[in-house]
Amino acid sequence: MIQLGQSIGQIFLVIVTGITIDILSLRTTIVVLSLLMSFVAIGFAIQVLRKKHQRYFVEQEAE
Repeated sequence: MIQLGQSIGQIFLVIVTGITIDILSLRTTIVVLSLLMSFVAIGFAIQVLRKKHQRYFVEQEAE
């Protein structure tokens, strides 16, 4: 079921990208989508590295 949702999302993304390329130039589309992915990655990194998730990054000493 999750794979079906992922496949539908990928198809939707390809269609939206194609429509955007028809409206704007290919270079502009690539730059805009690259910036969007960069902001998403930075936001995700900030979310994961918050104080409440710190316990996942603490290394324990080997005995």
